[in-house]
Amino acid sequence: ASDNPNAMAQRQGNAMLEQARCLEALGRPFVAVSEEAERLLEKSGRFLTQRLAALERSSRTAPKSGLKIALKISEEALERELFGLATNALTRTSQHHLALGQFGQALERSAQVMSLLETYDLDQLYRGEALLAHHRALEANSHRETRAHLERTLEWLLGIADHHVPPEFRASFLNRNPINRAILTAATQAGLKVH
Repeated sequence: ASDNPNAMAQRQGNAMLEQARCLEALGRPFVAVSEEAERLLEKSGRFLTQRLAALERSSRTAPKSGLKIALKISEEALERELFGLATNALTRTSQHHLALGQFGQALERSAQVMSLLETYDLDQLYRGEALLAHHRALEANSHRETRAHLERTLEWLLGIADHHVPPEFRASFLNRNPINRAILTAATQAGLKVH
């Protein structure tokens, strides 16, 4: 297998993607190295891995550019019935629409995600991020379901903390993870009991 050019391209692409993450942690640009990693992953024939890398890059680019990437991937994923990938891409699409002030489109995409999550799991995206994106889209549209969705999201989060996180790590899980912290902040602002 070591002389298989596809396997070599995949290993190189994965290594470059990890290098991009490390460079970002050091304050260096993620996008340039990530794009090269995506090219190698595309060459390796690893459709899913390459698209997930592209979605990761889309979350680190300007909303207009990120939207273009996420829309393309969401369309491909739905066409191929790769629903885990589609939920990830649609979540990113919703986030970009929201950042661009396109609130109706953000809600439309996040509602698609909520529908898909009834049957399918996310690929390489934390469920809390998808739930938070939907909350933000509902809120931006002053939707009547905003509070009910936030209550369900908070219940989900606290259930994870209570049943899957050791007690000594509970506070860290809830407060150090930026997505969880954002959910708790939104719940507190809405007057919900968070503990």
